[in-house]
Amino acid sequence: MARPCAEYGALRLLLAFAMGCFVGSPPPAAAKSIDLYPAFGDFALRAPDAAQSAQSEQVYSQTGASPAWVVSQWNIAGSQLAAFRVDQEGGDEKIYTASAPAASVRIAQSPVGTDVTLQQNSAIVPCRTAGGRPWESDLFLSSTSHATGVIPGRPSPYLLSDIAALHEIVTVSVAATPAQTPKSCAVTMGGAVLAIVLQDFAVKPHQTLFYQLHLNRYCRNQPGEVCTMPWTKPLYYTHRNPYGCDDILSRVGQALLQNGVPRALDIDMLPGLRAAVAGAPPGMDRNQAHWSVAGGYIGQISWGDINVTSHWHGYRLLLIGD
Repeated sequence: MARPCAEYGALRLLLAFAMGCFVGSPPPAAAKSIDLYPAFGDFALRAPDAAQSAQSEQVYSQTGASPAWVVSQWNIAGSQLAAFRVDQEGGDEKIYTASAPAASVRIAQSPVGTDVTLQQNSAIVPCRTAGGRPWESDLFLSSTSHATGVIPGRPSPYLLSDIAALHEIVTVSVAATPAQTPKSCAVTMGGAVLAIVLQDFAVKPHQTLFYQLHLNRYCRNQPGEVCTMPWTKPLYYTHRNPYGCDDILSRVGQALLQNGVPRALDIDMLPGLRAAVAGAPPGMDRNQAHWSVAGGYIGQISWGDINVTSHWHGYRLLLIGD
């Protein structure tokens, strides 16, 4: 999974103005908002399984001189994504592609924005790892820099106890199809996620939480091919530091994405994050005032005999000050 870092910034001063803390200042008309990441633009490829805090030498191809975004490859079977090539350039659109036997990426740049297509092909993906666990493959998108106001190694100013909302905004579609030549893997499922990374510097050693909100979950041989496991709260898949927690769109009040159907999403992640910290496993700090937003990532995850394709446009991570 992706591993961004964290830090301190200038939101305290911003919030002071927003709350009218200075003598004679009028009450604010609305809460202040901050875009934590730039808009989609140029992208780079990060070496397989490289940490999100990796240095620039682990980025080996890019679509422009100063990419603001990166594609991360986790447990991609076979060779890594090849360097970007130009598939189309001219007029108002540029298209870059990078391919490998088990995955591909397409970046389409135009005056109306940048579209990203991620694709995973299960043909050469093993059912299990050498240790016997189901083989998980991931393609994630994240910023090449830390979120606005975040400095590595120190708490960010965006504490769960202080912010009013944290919106993930994106237009996305996800299509999952069974492999043409299945290997009869015991676990076959996949889909897309929006993820936020939290860090806690109030405890020693410092703690990290990866919170992943699943937008859909394809499951072979289940009704409607949708995973039917009951989901009444965020579920921890890692019970030690760094912690990992899964949640699902239907639990936070929206229907799951339909297979292959685009949808414009605007999701406040804050209630799910607070619920995840409140229901933390033993050993994890449950104090909301200690956990701060360090960043995030989006993309897709797959296991077993499944091919997954997702399209992403207009992504924003918008923080609303309290």
